[in-house]
Order: sequence, then C-alpha cells, then structure tokens
Amino acid sequence: MRLVTKILVLFFALLLQFEVIASHIAGADLTYRHIQGDTFEFQLNVFRNCGGNIYPHTRLSVYGESSCGDTLAITLIKKTSSLKLRGETLIPNSSGGFDVSQLCSSSMAQNRCMGGSSFPSMEQYIFEGRALIANPCSL
Repeated sequence: MRLVTKILVLFFALLLQFEVIASHIAGADLTYRHIQGDTFEFQLNVFRNCGGNIYPHTRLSVYGESSCGDTLAITLIKKTSSLKLRGETLIPNSSGGFDVSQLCSSSMAQNRCMGGSSFPSMEQYIFEGRALIANPCSL
C-alpha cells in the first residue's frame, strides 16, 4: 500500500506544471586570485536588469568540491564602498549596486537604475571573500 501511495504522489507531482520566470538577473561571473600561500580571493559579479526585481542579498555562500573530495565553503560579502574603474569613481546606489548602463552621459539620469523609465539599464553587484585552500590534490 505504501508503494502505491508513493507512486501516486510522484505521478501527480509530475503532472503539475510550474512556470518560473526570472528576468532580472542578466548574468554573473566568478573569478579568483591567488594572494599568497594557501590564501585565495574570490569575486562574484552579478549583473541585474534594473527593470526587474531589486537584488536584496548582502552576502552569498559559494560551495565547491575538488576532484579528490575536499569541500570548500566561502562567504562572499557585497561591496558597498566606492569603486575605482578606469580612472572613474563609481558610487553604489541605494540598493548597493553600481550602475554600469551603456548609455551616453546625457541619458544616464533617465535610466531605470536612476528611477527613470526611458532607457533600459544594468546594475553590477560585487561580492568578495577570501578562503584558505590548504589541501591541494596530489596526483
């Protein structure tokens, strides 16, 4: 009887259809840099379409596993201070993102990240963290 119940529950669960739409995250990239010894710095860049939902996260956890079975958990903290980029200083907006819209300076005030509605725009959220990776795999 229990097997029949499990099969029926599974059957009905498969019949249900859910539609999930996420139009606000345009992309992301994760990079790392060797600092010294066994210490590495990780940076996650998340790009958001300003026409979508606000990105609320202030910290993220990244998990990984090596081919030799070691696991790694890193907590990345959102960068909220100003950022120097190609000689310009970017200041985070009220949601902690950096406006990286590809618009002419005369149109920037009308983009969606700045509260306007005329031009599509993008935000970049930067999360950073360091990790100690002490057990490299031996071949």
